[in-house]
Amino acid sequence: MGTTPLEAAKTMANLLANHLAFANNVPHLLESMRRLGMFNGQMDLPTQKNIAFPHFAPGDASTLLGLWKPVEKEGQFCHERIDTDYFNISRWSSMERIGPKSSKKRIVYLGESVARGFFFDPHFNPVAVMEAMLAEEPADTGYEIIDLACNGQFMQPMLKLAYDALALRPDMFILFAGNNWLEPASLWRETGFGMAEALRQGEGVGGINRIIETWLEERTRAFIRQLTSLAETHHLPITVVIPEFNLLDFATDNIAGTPYLLAGTINHSLWYKTRNKVPSLMQAAKYSEVEPLTKQLIELDGGTTSTAFSLLARCQLAQGKKHEARHSLERSRDAMLWCWPLLTPRCPAVVRDTIRKEIGQGSPWLSMVDLPDRFTTWLDGELPGRDIFFDYCHLTAKGTTMVAAAMVETILERLDGGSTDFDTLMARAPTPTPEMIGRAHLFAAMHNASWGQPRELVRHHAHQAAQTPHQVELATRMADIASRCLPGALCEPFPEILQTNDLFAIFRLADMGERRHDLLVDELTAAFQKSSPELADHVHQIRLRELGIARTGVDLLNPRQHISSWCQPETDWWEKTLYFSAYTQESRFLLVCPSRSDNLRLALTCRIPEDARSMLQIRINDTLLQEITVSASWSTHRLLLPAHLLVAGKNEITLVWPVVISLKNPTDALVNLMLSGGISPPTLFQPLGEVSTFRAEPIHAESLYG
Repeated sequence: MGTTPLEAAKTMANLLANHLAFANNVPHLLESMRRLGMFNGQMDLPTQKNIAFPHFAPGDASTLLGLWKPVEKEGQFCHERIDTDYFNISRWSSMERIGPKSSKKRIVYLGESVARGFFFDPHFNPVAVMEAMLAEEPADTGYEIIDLACNGQFMQPMLKLAYDALALRPDMFILFAGNNWLEPASLWRETGFGMAEALRQGEGVGGINRIIETWLEERTRAFIRQLTSLAETHHLPITVVIPEFNLLDFATDNIAGTPYLLAGTINHSLWYKTRNKVPSLMQAAKYSEVEPLTKQLIELDGGTTSTAFSLLARCQLAQGKKHEARHSLERSRDAMLWCWPLLTPRCPAVVRDTIRKEIGQGSPWLSMVDLPDRFTTWLDGELPGRDIFFDYCHLTAKGTTMVAAAMVETILERLDGGSTDFDTLMARAPTPTPEMIGRAHLFAAMHNASWGQPRELVRHHAHQAAQTPHQVELATRMADIASRCLPGALCEPFPEILQTNDLFAIFRLADMGERRHDLLVDELTAAFQKSSPELADHVHQIRLRELGIARTGVDLLNPRQHISSWCQPETDWWEKTLYFSAYTQESRFLLVCPSRSDNLRLALTCRIPEDARSMLQIRINDTLLQEITVSASWSTHRLLLPAHLLVAGKNEITLVWPVVISLKNPTDALVNLMLSGGISPPTLFQPLGEVSTFRAEPIHAESLYG
């Protein structure tokens, strides 16, 4: 008698349960899941049939639109702002009311933080600029723009909002988005099993990149096609604005280290050896020698790190090869999609190209403003940098005005069949006040420091902020909070910030995490030295109290001593470990000392991944203190740190790790992690060392560790 389908399914379910409960045999586990049909016949690539958005009904008079609830007044429906949603209130426009449709041509504006005017909003933003430009148009009825752009908006909520906004009876939609389309929750839900299989097949993080890019392509295609359906069904022109990235000045090689699953120890060691040759050659302008090294790095890591592409772009820029440099910088931006939680928002090439393709061959109801293409024209082939962007994608006043003019061009073309030339529109634009500009630069300094950007860029924004006297008080409070150990909302200056009712400042400063902020504080104190000469001593005293050497010493593994940015693999956002893992060759720790310091004792317990006795360098303020022998076994080292090597205030202890890579194959462990709930980004990096104890103590102190 044959086995029934139900009995076969029960058998397979029992096998799968057995594997999950007791086995560590990943290939057998995946095979069981495949045979159960859990991967729909193709587990490594999303397919168009399973990448789709829900069908949304058009909004009506009773539809809630973001923060605006429907109300009836004098027999007419309008929408009024909900002011009780304190968490979300800063994400949306400050518009109080959306009135009934009038004779004016109504444009509904959707988007994410770049569309909101992050750093300037609500004082100056793209909608305010567009309204000023349109106000001078000789239209019979005039125009009105309904600003429904929202900070942090993802694809599906934006699509639903577009359908809901049909209740406003718009004449046109503008959608300025594409930076937030790498959504972690959706990505994991729709491709997690495929990522596990890619790892099992030995593709490494290159396989994860491949899956993410395919997923982004299919998801973007589905999004644009649903927009097309909306536009055609309702005879509604829709313009999609493709974002650009700060290619010239925002460093995308700020995530150091190499991922697991290259071709073994030799490749890792050779990668570091090759990379370490580059700085001296770059300093000597020997670009012809650097380019072959960058190509060797790309071959070694399979194009899965940003380092080589960024180095190659610097060589190309130095030689005037702007077109080639753009290509290299775009590849640098997109190389590390596999560690998405460590990345800033961005519009990868696959998203941009899919939008271009779909709109280029699609409905006449859809059009686009292609900002990467437009900026190339506007800037005569120069790469966009800090004159256009505050950070990775958020626009300066100049950038905002240029983009607003391009959007007004498409409004006039789609709604009136005519146009006003670009230069005329630019001349109509309002100008933000010096106070607005200074405030935007101040928060840009904070934001860039938080994303691990070079000191020079943070310094630029801090000095721009200091050009107006209005920012002294806010800069002082920011530096004060950044120097403390507590979260911003619990710090002494925060009640004063609350009293300003500046929602942007409140949420940004409340969210200052427990990390090292010394780069930001140093640049703020230097920039505001003339207008606030007491600031440097003020933050020094705070650092001494909260981060300095106490009688019993200081724990250097406290995140405030070593985590300096959101993009460090060493951060423990995802998993709490009992020890510190080093994913880069240099691990840096902050040590704050008084003006007169005693000799200190360092207590360090550490190990490296493989049992090959090697030398670990310990440096203080870039001076070699000592070399110690380390191995795969935990070992404790006590070192004297003489007072004459220390300076008053900030000191930096650096551990320089040998490149010793574990010979163990991590594939099964990584796949198990992937299947059990996802891999945190640090898990995919190759660790170079681990530290369980790292303390600095006055020499007279009784050590807590013997």
